[in-house]
Amino acid sequence: HTLLMAVGSTLLLRSTYYNLRGQMRLVSSIALVDRGSVSASSAVGIALLWISLTRYYEWAPALYVFTHTMRRAVKNSVTLMLAVLPIFLGYALAGTVLFSDSTGSFRGFSTS
Repeated sequence: HTLLMAVGSTLLLRSTYYNLRGQMRLVSSIALVDRGSVSASSAVGIALLWISLTRYYEWAPALYVFTHTMRRAVKNSVTLMLAVLPIFLGYALAGTVLFSDSTGSFRGFSTS
């Protein structure tokens, strides 16, 4: 939990720095600040900080049941995601190859 809190805090500090840098126009071109990267860093940092708070659930038995269940379910959930990932990627690639010329929804891999 301490590692999650440290990584979450670091990501939030990084994204805050880049946001302030972009708002104060310390960079010559605003295009140098990648907004997607800053937003993703903020989102992951916030999620990790909130997840790190679950260590305090152990003091309340009802909440500890939830934490214990989630710890046991993570392995199965990750296995399921890894099993479904090739199917999802195959669908996206097939859609791009088959329909890229006829519709905008499959124009590139990221939109498929």
